[in-house]
Amino acid sequence: MTTSGLALEIYTNIGSPTDLSEAAVQYWVKTNIVGLNAKTFSNFSLVSGAANGEQIVDESSVPVESGCQWAVYKKMYEVYRWDTVIRQKLTALDSDSLLEVTDNGSTIVRVNKNEVIKVLRDMKSQDIAELNFLIEDCNSGRGGPGAVHGDDTVVGYYSINT
Repeated sequence: MTTSGLALEIYTNIGSPTDLSEAAVQYWVKTNIVGLNAKTFSNFSLVSGAANGEQIVDESSVPVESGCQWAVYKKMYEVYRWDTVIRQKLTALDSDSLLEVTDNGSTIVRVNKNEVIKVLRDMKSQDIAELNFLIEDCNSGRGGPGAVHGDDTVVGYYSINT
């Protein structure tokens, strides 16, 4: 998979927001490959030369097209995106303290941004829980024993042959 292909999938999955470009997502993909490796115990790297972006390859330099790591990577970006959105809302909170105005029978009510931020944090917490589940699920298939030692004919202290 190429970095541009993965960035396009992520950008599309989050709804193609107007305050974000696909190039910014691709930059994040390139700079956070180490985080994916750490979370999924993999060894991905980037190889230049692909026509539409750098190729993401595994430790054997084989291009990786699918796998549970991509689900983890996409969810990692969603968690990162929540941080960005919450930071933007906190900045806006400083400049807008008006909650309700009434004049000549008309009322203007603004949304309480503290409540919005609480909801956003809850949504981020839910994505973090999903990310942790995906990481556990992805890594559970990788943790098998390298070797099994012992005699299969012995159960506990008793031999099966006796």
